[in-house]
Amino acid sequence: MDQKRSAGTVVDMVSGRFHRQGMAGLVCAAALLATTLGLAPGAPGASGASSAPPTLPQLVADIAASASSFTSPNFERTIPPLGTTGSLEAQPSPARTACFRQPATFSSLPANLAETCGYGDLAASRTILMWGDSHAAMFASAIDVMGQLLHWHVIAMSMSKCAPWLDPNSVDYFGGSTTDCNRFRSAVIAYANRTHPAAIWPIGLDGYYGRNRFPTASQLATEMARLFAAVRPSRSRIVLIGATPFWPKDPQLCLAAEPNPVKCERSPAALTRANVEAGFTIAASAARIALNDVTPLFCTRSKCPLFVKGPDATRLVFMDQNHIYREYSMWIGAALGQIVGPHL
Repeated sequence: MDQKRSAGTVVDMVSGRFHRQGMAGLVCAAALLATTLGLAPGAPGASGASSAPPTLPQLVADIAASASSFTSPNFERTIPPLGTTGSLEAQPSPARTACFRQPATFSSLPANLAETCGYGDLAASRTILMWGDSHAAMFASAIDVMGQLLHWHVIAMSMSKCAPWLDPNSVDYFGGSTTDCNRFRSAVIAYANRTHPAAIWPIGLDGYYGRNRFPTASQLATEMARLFAAVRPSRSRIVLIGATPFWPKDPQLCLAAEPNPVKCERSPAALTRANVEAGFTIAASAARIALNDVTPLFCTRSKCPLFVKGPDATRLVFMDQNHIYREYSMWIGAALGQIVGPHL
């Protein structure tokens, strides 16, 4: 285990401070984590992230300041530079193809899943099983950092275009078979019910509901209820997060063409898919599961900026209409932990 130890095992000396001292402990742990990962303050590391991940209040303040900016940054010096082509699944680097899959590539889960797809604090006694579609993959880097800070062993998996919710259709939006996706879902559910992780964390959008169709709020809530029932034998706590902003067009195109970045911004309400929010709310309420709002990781109450200026660097947020960059995902890990941590 030593040669595969997560950086989270190095912050054991401050983990108690987080529970006893709240914010001060998290700041200390985040700073030590940054040092452990080789991220010197003010200097981007090899992974593209830099310095300590901000706490939630710090991140909220940075987002608010950035949303009021009428001047674009030097996009050649942002993290990453504008125009950088990212993998659709912004999973932690280096990529693990056995854990983060493309459609129609599933055969079986890795034999030693906890190690092969293990993130966070690999020495921790508490385990989170996280899986879903490409949105699960894009959050994996944040959850990796969160797991290191809060001392959770994270098992992370995804399959693109395969939301975790159990839809009843034999074909997807594009007319392709859902057989491979259903096999992936079934394998993950069976693993959860067999190993009993402390928490399970399905992440995904609404998915599809047959060819050229998306589910209604009621249909999505039913799909989610079917999943909750399927994992009941695991006796695991279920963690849910709300949907992330969904842009009508690739926001990078606007940034590249518009010198005033404010003109590219939209309100959170304008970037919300009503069926997704309503379906999540119905399902969570019926199952008495907390639905964690992650909007503060990206937006103020009125604006969603496309870049966030931190104390050390400016980071681009969205790499396409509905996925964030890996670098931004890593940077929000501590803040995500403050939102989700109380419900773990």
